[in-house]
Amino acid sequence: MANLLDDRFVEREAERPFAPGFGIPPRLLVGRDPLVASLSAGLDIGPTDDRFSTVILGSRGSGKTVLLGRMKEITAASGWVNLDVDATTRGLHDRIVAEIERACDDSEALPGPVPAVTERTSRRGVGPRLAWLASERKQIFEPNWNLRRRLTTLGRLASERSVGVLITLDELHAADIEELRRFAADMQHISQRGQLPIAVIAAGLPDLRLTFFVDRKLSFFVRSSHADLPHITAAQAYRFFRDSISDAGGHVTEEALSIMADSAGPYPMRMQALGNAAWDCAGSPNGTIDAAAATEAVRHADAYIAARLYPQVWHDVGMSERRLMAALAARDGAAALTDVLADVRGTVNNPAAAWERLLVNECVTEDSYGIAEFGPSMSPEAARSGARSLPEANPGTAATAAAARGSADPTRRCNDYMPRAKRRCVLPAGHNGGCRSRR
Repeated sequence: MANLLDDRFVEREAERPFAPGFGIPPRLLVGRDPLVASLSAGLDIGPTDDRFSTVILGSRGSGKTVLLGRMKEITAASGWVNLDVDATTRGLHDRIVAEIERACDDSEALPGPVPAVTERTSRRGVGPRLAWLASERKQIFEPNWNLRRRLTTLGRLASERSVGVLITLDELHAADIEELRRFAADMQHISQRGQLPIAVIAAGLPDLRLTFFVDRKLSFFVRSSHADLPHITAAQAYRFFRDSISDAGGHVTEEALSIMADSAGPYPMRMQALGNAAWDCAGSPNGTIDAAAATEAVRHADAYIAARLYPQVWHDVGMSERRLMAALAARDGAAALTDVLADVRGTVNNPAAAWERLLVNECVTEDSYGIAEFGPSMSPEAARSGARSLPEANPGTAATAAAARGSADPTRRCNDYMPRAKRRCVLPAGHNGGCRSRR
């Protein structure tokens, strides 16, 4: 009986149409079809197309990781080799080498001979198995080769078989600048100069426009195609909820759909959390999602985003940005920008630049009258909660400001942006003295 109940539970969970977690692929992608089609077309054309190397820009919760996963599915179905890495910690090159080894090992499990390349396989190579990768690796790859030589060889092997290699690189904004420069130089040589079929689709936060994209030594990424993830509209959310619930055998009223669509917000993460909460509140698929269930689901989605999204965004930004958000929250989340800037005078270096970074990352908004409010990536409540952990600062006295910075939090990075170094500070939050990079 226990096993039967477990099986039923697993079956119900498999029917669940919503996936609110970070990077978990949903059943339906909303508002992303044009971008997926554009990226696929660029991969079809090859290294001569600027979309062959693309950086996807989007705030936390906007679906960057899910989109990377979708592109991996498309290329894998076409016979491509996928190398899936992230830049959250140092060791990017070692992780790519490890992914090459993994891809070679995985391909050994694919049975059957490699079919001949036909006219039909000349674009993304639909049809060829990856068994060739394991056999060729044994003959050609050497343990002491550097990353460029490994990728060059892999690209040549793929080109001979009319397929390609896709490197998906997540969390680009967190990359070590020196490692990224080296990787960019390798890709500049391999893909753009050598015209080998190794594509890169990277994803990162929008403030890459203000950091890595102004670094002259990262010309590979600067010249790549840049794709901003669009906001989800209420109409798109309405269709998403209606179709997802219907396809999973559930039922929802028109009133509930209107409530959910109006409350979905611009990011897929919140939309998924809202749908998931409504599904649970109504006891779907047996229960109907009505207005009461939808209203309760909005409350649950608010709590989910407050716990899962806002703290991550708070720690993505630097100390200067945190102080600005704390000042705005202290004014009940809406105030004239001039007043907010006056509140942080003496405690924030270059407040105009810090404010621009908050705008780019959609933490705040500013209207044509200079009125500042919080954006979809942050809330006044979350900023007030985060502000309680900020070091005390007295704008009038340099000595007290220095003392305030003395209480460093070793668990969090300062993360302040250093314009001259084009890097963010890696010292603990609240450290003494000036900011430092990894050097």
